[in-house]
Amino acid sequence: MDYAPLLADGFQEIGIWQLDQCFLEPFKESHRRLHLIRQFRDFLDELQKLGIPLEVWIDGSFTTRKPEPEDVDIIVWAREADCEALDSRKGILFDQMLHRDNRERVKILYNVDVNLANAESAERRDYWLKQFGSDRSKLTNKGIYTLSLRHV
Repeated sequence: MDYAPLLADGFQEIGIWQLDQCFLEPFKESHRRLHLIRQFRDFLDELQKLGIPLEVWIDGSFTTRKPEPEDVDIIVWAREADCEALDSRKGILFDQMLHRDNRERVKILYNVDVNLANAESAERRDYWLKQFGSDRSKLTNKGIYTLSLRHV
């Protein structure tokens, strides 16, 4: 069953402090959503430790009226030059959080289904815009929530 999107169309940039407002308040007392938001915040805190600018697109049932979503689907956009410039300690963290071989680990630890994409690839942006910009039937447009992460 498809649920109506929380955001009808276009992009909406939000801050981490707005996660409750966007994804919890419309559902009153959803313990599952509260749990997902806490884990998502923990995931984002780890990403910020990388010290590079990242853009995060949020999708999946978490961005719909589904009261009890399974996880949070995201794309993390990073520039290759920034990733290659990471020191060894941050490179390990990068691999733990964003390498495709660790997707299952991240999903277990944070309930986040993460994909990494090159921020400079117009082709990848078009691909993910088509994936995230409509429902599963590809008949209804829906919006995309974005977060910009800066280093701490």
